Amino acid sequence: MLTKKHFEAIAEIVRSNVTTIQKPEEETYIKAHRFIDDLSNYFLEINPNFDKNKFVAYATYNFPKTNLEYRFNVNKF
Repeated sequence: MLTKKHFEAIAEIVRSNVTTIQKPEEETYIKAHRFIDDLSNYFLEINPNFDKNKFVAYATYNFPKTNLEYRFNVNKF
């Protein structure tokens, strides 16, 4: 079961991956690859049976496939 501690950690992961850029207008976005990697690392930390490969594959299903292996270091987990 997720506790307040878990939700706070997840919120911090989200917050640390949000970037605001100035174009003609201010725009805020999440760096998706880093966010998914950080989130999956946290899930692995709290659950040693967590399957990071499956999570990354599911979370990035519709992403352009260019450089996915490099960005996620697929062979390392």
